[in-house]
Amino acid sequence: NKNVQIVPTNERDRAETEVDLADLTPKLLWVLHGFSLTRDDAGRQMTARQYLERALQESDAALQPGGLAKQSNAKTTLRHVFADRDCFPLVQAACGQESGSGLFSPPSPSPSILGDTSSVNLLRTEERARAQVSALRDRIMHNAEMKCIGGAALNGRMLLTVAESYIGAINACHSLNVGDAWGAVADAECDLYVQRCLGDYNANFEALRSQMPLSTCDLSLWQMNAARDILDRFAAEARHLQPSRVLRHRLRLDETVKGLWERIHADNCTVGEMKAQELLTQVYHEVEVRLHADEFTDFAHYD
Repeated sequence: NKNVQIVPTNERDRAETEVDLADLTPKLLWVLHGFSLTRDDAGRQMTARQYLERALQESDAALQPGGLAKQSNAKTTLRHVFADRDCFPLVQAACGQESGSGLFSPPSPSPSILGDTSSVNLLRTEERARAQVSALRDRIMHNAEMKCIGGAALNGRMLLTVAESYIGAINACHSLNVGDAWGAVADAECDLYVQRCLGDYNANFEALRSQMPLSTCDLSLWQMNAARDILDRFAAEARHLQPSRVLRHRLRLDETVKGLWERIHADNCTVGEMKAQELLTQVYHEVEVRLHADEFTDFAHYD
């Protein structure tokens, strides 16, 4: 559809193929109006799922030069993007095409036509149509599930981010882009996870500050464990999001931690220098007092 795009507009996100977006799309239920299933080439009655898969297969004409390339691309996209798909045929009367009375309002026969066979058949068809619509409703309700990505259920914040992305595109007169919308969700969630991890890292550092100064070996060991813990936590929390987006924010988290480590190392050196100066002051305080009081007669005495 020209109003809904699949591939992200950002060039660096084009590596995320339609297959990668299959986890983001809902289930597809193709409702066929006024349709009866046919038989396959072997004469067997086709199921709705078989008809759907056959309809989405590439035709021979699409594989030839000058063939139906656009139609073939559309079928390929449908197969890739909608991994969970099914088909549901409705008889013609269920679509309100045999009777002008609509979907749920079969005509009430008058006594003069109760003996009319065609009217009886029409009522039977309407009853079958009602049963099919009821079966369609049951199918939808039975298969309805909480929206999940990578096994993790979406929360209200993520759904609001998707809505915000779509509303922004509509207000800007842009096409709705599935990749961009869910990319915005991944970025927002990853940014939240990064902030949480950095908060834990800084809290651990504040707890360590009272133990400074530490030896280079001890401080390096603390840094190695603290950095590994927050990177593992970030990977666990973001495991259900798009891998390329997660990798980008993980690299940002790693670079931020490296910058914080340089600050921590510098603080440790500063505290060490202050402690050393304090110790020197304590050790030589008595000698310095006597020196200023001119108690030493010569350098040998001072030494």
